[in-house]
Amino acid sequence: MVDLTDPKYTVPKNCPFCNSDDVELFHQDIKLIEGDFAMSWIKCNDCDAHGPVTGDDASSIKGWNDALRNDGVTIPRWLIEQIKSRIVWYERQRSKFTNFLDPVYEAKIEILEDLLPEE
Repeated sequence: MVDLTDPKYTVPKNCPFCNSDDVELFHQDIKLIEGDFAMSWIKCNDCDAHGPVTGDDASSIKGWNDALRNDGVTIPRWLIEQIKSRIVWYERQRSKFTNFLDPVYEAKIEILEDLLPEE
């Protein structure tokens, strides 16, 4: 069971891109004919970085706090996964028109996977 009083779910860390402590949680309740839902996300007021958009505050804070902060290079996990999926999509589209993969395709994926911490 998740402890929602744990600081990693209640207090956003500094921005993973510019290290500013001027970060803010945004929450919006949306009412539609199909039903109600909520959106939450964190935004840095210095560099305008934002993410991830989730359905609740705790998940947004956890996603923001889980951003990688290693060796001065900070890349949020969700962004790495998004880049990786776009590389895979691009290669699939390109391979429909050519009969070979980009020779550095494997290296691109390997670099992104190396950025992810062990789980």
